[in-house]
Amino acid sequence: MTLRGAGEAALRNAALRRAALALAAARGRALALVYHRVRPEGAAPHEVVRAMPSALVREQIAVLGELGDIVTLAELVRDLGRPSARVRFAVSFDDDDLGHTHVALPLLRSLRVSATFFLSGRALHGLGPYWWITLERLIAERGLDDMCRILGVTASSPVELAAKCEGTSLVDRLESDSAQAQRIHSGDREIRALVDGGMSIGFHTVHHLLLPTLPAEALAHELVQGRAELAEAAGTPVTLLAYPHGRATRREAQAAREAGYDAAFTGGGHPIGAQSNRYLLDRWEPDALGSDAFAAAVALRLNRPVGARSR
Repeated sequence: MTLRGAGEAALRNAALRRAALALAAARGRALALVYHRVRPEGAAPHEVVRAMPSALVREQIAVLGELGDIVTLAELVRDLGRPSARVRFAVSFDDDDLGHTHVALPLLRSLRVSATFFLSGRALHGLGPYWWITLERLIAERGLDDMCRILGVTASSPVELAAKCEGTSLVDRLESDSAQAQRIHSGDREIRALVDGGMSIGFHTVHHLLLPTLPAEALAHELVQGRAELAEAAGTPVTLLAYPHGRATRREAQAAREAGYDAAFTGGGHPIGAQSNRYLLDRWEPDALGSDAFAAAVALRLNRPVGARSR
C-alpha cells in the first residue's frame, strides 16, 4: 500500500478524520473543488472529459457540508488563510456545457450550495464545440482505432488520444471539423439561468488554449477577449479566472493580475492557505469516490502542503 493509500485508510476512522479536519481549519486551510460534466448516467466510453454521475456528485457535495462549511470561491479568496472553527470548501465547474444548467444547477439548488461556473462563452461568439468534444463525437462515430489512424497517433484510450493531440496542429484540424456541430454550449439563456439560480460566473477564456505556450501579447489577449461579453450576458462582473487545462506558471499569474482579476485557479489539487499565491490557487477534481473514501481523501488532501506560494 502506498503512503497516500495508508493515509486515506487511516482517515476513514471518524475520530482521526475529525482531528485532521480540525487541524486544517486551525491552520486556515481550505479546499476548492472542480467538476466538469455531470450526467445522470455518468461517463460514456468515448468521452475525453469523463462525466460524473449526478447522484455521486450530490453525495460528495453533501459530504463536504458535513465536514465543513461550503462557501463561494469569492468568499474563500476574501478569507484566504483565515483560521476557522470548521474547514472551508468551495465548489466550481468548468467549460461550457449544457449539463451545467440542466443537471448541476438543480442539484446545487436542492443542496442550497452556490458554485462558480467558469465559462468560455463560446456560443456568444458563434463558435462551435471545443476541439475535444469534436474528437469525442468522431470517436463515438468511427471508433478509437479509426481516429488514431486518421490523426496518425497511437493511443489506447480517448484520454490518451486527446493528450497526444493537445498543443499540436491536430487541435486546429479538429476545431475546423464543424460540419456536424451541435449546440452544446451555454448561451445567454443558460448563463442567466445560472446567475438567477444563485451561482457565480468566472472566465475560462474563449479559445481554451494552453496559456503557457503563448507569447506575451497573445497571452494578454486571451485573458481579456470575450470577458466583457460574458459579463454582459451574466449581468455581473467577472473577476475570477480558471486557467484552461488547469495549467499556469508565474508568468500567467502576473498576466492575470495585470488583466484585473481578483484571483485565478489552476488544477494542481493542493489545499489553499495563507501563503498561497492568489493567482495560482489550486483546485482538486475528485475521482468517483463514495462517501467514506471521499471524506478520507478530503481530510488527507487538506493537510498536504499548499500549492504555489506568494513568495
